[in-house]
Amino acid sequence: MDTGGANQSTEGLSSSRNHIALSMFNARRRISNMVIMTQIIMNGLRAVGEYITNPIDELILENNFLPSLPGRTFFPLKILRLMLRYNELERVSSDWLAGLHSSLMEIFIVEPQLRSLPDDSLSQLNTLQAVTIQTNLLKRLPLFSSLPQLRYLQIESESLLELSPINFKSNPRLEKLHISSSPRLTRLEANSLQDLPNLGLINISYCGLNWMHPRAISRLPLLKELILTGNKITDAGMIGRGSRDLPQLEIIKLDYNYIDKIGEATFVDLPALKKIYLSNNRITEIHHGAFHRVPLLRSLDLNRNMLRRVHPESFLQNSGSGLEELSLVENDISHVAELRSLLDALPRLVFLDMSYNNLEAIPFGALRGHPTLEHLNLNYNKIHLIDREAFMAMPALRELRLRNNTLHDILEWPFWNLPALKGLDLSRNFFKRLEPNFLSNLPSLRRIDLSNNQLNAVDRNLFLPTPSLEHINVSFNNLNIIHPAAFRNLLNLYELDVSNNHLPEFMSGLPRSVEYLHLHHNKISEIPMLPSSDLDLPFLRLLDLSYNQIQNIPKGSLSTLPQLRRIYLGQNLLQRLEESSLAKLNHLETLDLQENRLVQIHPNAFKETSELREVNLNSNRLDILVPDVFKSTPLLKRLDLSKNQLAEILPSTLDKNLEIQIIDASHNVLVQLPHAFYGLKNLRILDLTNNRIKNIDPEIIGSLINLKELKLSKNFIQELRQGAFNNLQHLKTIHLDNNELEYIEPNSMKALPVLKSAKVKPE
Repeated sequence: MDTGGANQSTEGLSSSRNHIALSMFNARRRISNMVIMTQIIMNGLRAVGEYITNPIDELILENNFLPSLPGRTFFPLKILRLMLRYNELERVSSDWLAGLHSSLMEIFIVEPQLRSLPDDSLSQLNTLQAVTIQTNLLKRLPLFSSLPQLRYLQIESESLLELSPINFKSNPRLEKLHISSSPRLTRLEANSLQDLPNLGLINISYCGLNWMHPRAISRLPLLKELILTGNKITDAGMIGRGSRDLPQLEIIKLDYNYIDKIGEATFVDLPALKKIYLSNNRITEIHHGAFHRVPLLRSLDLNRNMLRRVHPESFLQNSGSGLEELSLVENDISHVAELRSLLDALPRLVFLDMSYNNLEAIPFGALRGHPTLEHLNLNYNKIHLIDREAFMAMPALRELRLRNNTLHDILEWPFWNLPALKGLDLSRNFFKRLEPNFLSNLPSLRRIDLSNNQLNAVDRNLFLPTPSLEHINVSFNNLNIIHPAAFRNLLNLYELDVSNNHLPEFMSGLPRSVEYLHLHHNKISEIPMLPSSDLDLPFLRLLDLSYNQIQNIPKGSLSTLPQLRRIYLGQNLLQRLEESSLAKLNHLETLDLQENRLVQIHPNAFKETSELREVNLNSNRLDILVPDVFKSTPLLKRLDLSKNQLAEILPSTLDKNLEIQIIDASHNVLVQLPHAFYGLKNLRILDLTNNRIKNIDPEIIGSLINLKELKLSKNFIQELRQGAFNNLQHLKTIHLDNNELEYIEPNSMKALPVLKSAKVKPE
């Protein structure tokens, strides 16, 4: 679509092959007579007709002043797609589209002031396939009847009052109908939509519907989806009854209405129905027999209601036997009996989400098991009591979530006997200590989340009953010691998160299988030295030790981590990076050393890190980088040297780093543009903010031929000379504000063809 003419300040015609845009954005200022204005547009269209005789793929009239369109507006043009947007159009003649009957395929109208479309204004458009009308003032629709090719229809009007049965007749190919944002549309009368053999979707959303005749929607043999979201419907049964003669209906959406209950026989005799959406209503109760003879129903969404009670026979015999997914998030269910009723009524349920309710206790025998349930979510309730083996006889349960309740460690264990359970979330509770039998009867457990509790220790036998564990999260607790044998038997352990605790030293006894280890925000002061086996982790890929109290990296201490890709050591007390600090880290890609006290980096510190892509040295005390320090890192992409004390970066520092794309050397004391940057042809972003640079060296800057962002704010630059930014064909952003600019030579930024943002003045 070419809308290039839409922003022109004078009348114009833009053409690209057979895409045409006509715009007269400022014409109203120069021409006050509406007739003259319309005549000018007509002349423009005739000129187009002389210029292009072939069918036009798309004609756009946009941002003009066209209160009306006369008959035969577009004659003799042949147009496939017509777009009218923001022309202050109010009305059209009944034959305004004359001459387009055999060519027009799509109409797109966005005219807020359009008041009317004559009933027959779309008649005889035999090739029309899609219509979109968005306006504020249209009260009644034109006739869409007898349009043999019409497939798609979208209407939006704040003033629309009704859908008349005569609007939609003899539309054999209509597939999708959307009516939205029409708050004055309150009723669907009898036969509003009928005899549309290919209609598969009706979407009447965010209107004012509060009543629907039982025969409003009928004889629609292929209708699969009925969307009535965001209306004012109070009786769901009205919709259920009105849908019984729709043999293929699979989805009903009634979210965001005013429904306060699901009464008896609300959804009955709907043989193809698979999904019902009732979220964000005011439902307090589901009555006896609410769902009956809905054999294919698989999913029911009741999230964010006020549901307190579910009748034990809300799903009559066999009615809900196939329901697999039930969502009850953010309701007011407080008694486990309601949960029990659901499980009894739905023998094939697979997924049940009752998070954000008010459940307080799960007594022994209250659940009595379930044969097919795989996922049970009870997060964000008020559960403080779970009796011994309350969760049992659930052979298929894979995921149990009890996050953010008020569980504590004075309860009797174990809660469960769940042989198939894979994931258990107990985060954000009040556990202080877990007994050795806490995880008994969970032999298949793969993931456990115990974060955000008050744990002060991990018993050495806690994980003995769960040898298949792969992910353990005990972050955000009060742990100051973990027994060396706690994880020893977990030969499949893949990821361990012990961050945000009070560990004074590195953990011992970790299984060699660990690949991701999170230990940030502890009080670790030392990295284990050889010959300690604490870091004998040959498969480790990520090690996060940031926010600790580590003062040095002992010689060869990381050499037992041959697969390490990322190491985070920021926010520690490191002062030096020695020659052997990173020994044998041949696959290391990311090194984060920000916010330490580094004053020195050995020239050969990176000698064995040839795969390094990213180095972060932000916020240290470096005043010099030894030349060739990065000579062994040819794949380096990103280098952060900001917030140090660098007065210069010596010329040969980056000679071997031709792949580098981002350099941040802001907040240093550089007095000139470092010659080390010369010829970095892949550099995309260069940040030198807040230094002491006085001049811009055009030779260095000009060699950065792919630079996109250049930031030189808060320096001492005094002048900009012509040619300062030559060869920067890709530069989009340049910041020169808060300098001491006294002279800017004309055309100093002329050679920047794609520049979008330039800051020069002080903030």
